[in-house]
Amino acid sequence: MKNIHEMVTDTFKDCEIGKVYSKVEVVDQVVQKYGCNPASVIPSDYCYNRINDGINFETCIHIFEYIGRDSYKYLGENYQFTGGIFHKPKGGIEVLIGEWVNGEVKFDNSAEFLATGANHMIKKYQKKCFAEYKSSLGLDNTYTYLYGNPINVLVPIETAVNGYMIVGAYPSAKFFTVEGIPDVPLYDNDSPFSSESYFDGSRVRSIPSGVELEQNYLAPLGISRSECWITDLVKVFLFKEGHVNRYKRLGAEIAENRSRFKEYAEKSLAWLEEEVRVANPKVVLLLGAEVTSVLFNTSEAKAKAFLDGRVRTLNLGDRETRVICLPHPGIVMKTSVRNPWPQRFREEIIPRVIAELLNI
Repeated sequence: MKNIHEMVTDTFKDCEIGKVYSKVEVVDQVVQKYGCNPASVIPSDYCYNRINDGINFETCIHIFEYIGRDSYKYLGENYQFTGGIFHKPKGGIEVLIGEWVNGEVKFDNSAEFLATGANHMIKKYQKKCFAEYKSSLGLDNTYTYLYGNPINVLVPIETAVNGYMIVGAYPSAKFFTVEGIPDVPLYDNDSPFSSESYFDGSRVRSIPSGVELEQNYLAPLGISRSECWITDLVKVFLFKEGHVNRYKRLGAEIAENRSRFKEYAEKSLAWLEEEVRVANPKVVLLLGAEVTSVLFNTSEAKAKAFLDGRVRTLNLGDRETRVICLPHPGIVMKTSVRNPWPQRFREEIIPRVIAELLNI
């Protein structure tokens, strides 16, 4: 007589790798084949990325990845899985307690790991991204601002796990007045969607992206920044033609590369996929048609139809992820008779997102 673990693995041993099943489907298939008690079939007991109370994770069989909404992706035994291991105590909140790296588990249930496991994975990603990201785009140490200071990688600093992930296009910079020429990009911002203030040589100015994010998106949706993993798809500042002309007037040369956003963004997808594995967001908010077009592999014109606040599913690496596509802050804030987006965003899209989030 087979035990329940053997029944489950035998039921799915010939199934297609990557096929997604609901919890009900998993239970029904095992019951139909073996006639066992449905209550004894607990799909999350067999997940790479979940551990339940009373389960010896290191000796149990792993064949599924939990991907949310009571859905399970079949991966089979001995899969080269990479990602976090999560545990939700009864009556508690979900916590990260270990990780898989290419099929090898790094697991520790000590109090120290429970407190620091998520931070360990976040710091590991931040260090790797800061050190390797520019070269992955084909940029080297000659990619600098006017005075030779490096254009650094803006890794995510606000890194809440199991919450909301915000994905912008690319970071802005700090602009200064140099020799009477205004709006010359000279230094990196502190972090994605930051809101620091600084003196630019002629006046005090603030970086608007952080305030725009909070006022136009987070506050209307009832989300605090502390619940968010905030990042950009492309993680370095890009030069527009106007920036290039300002540098020329100051006797410096820099190549325009804003027009290469799509190229850089496509090279950045692997980095975003890694962020998703670490952050384990319940939903990802994509800001703007440019970001949406790259993630959904479509044109910007077609991507605009996605900016409606509805939940969609997207495969990021080996993970099925819920995403909501929203219009870019620039178009939302630009009020004119010919621009329908501010009113549509306020009256149609935001209410729809609120309703969608209630079901997640």
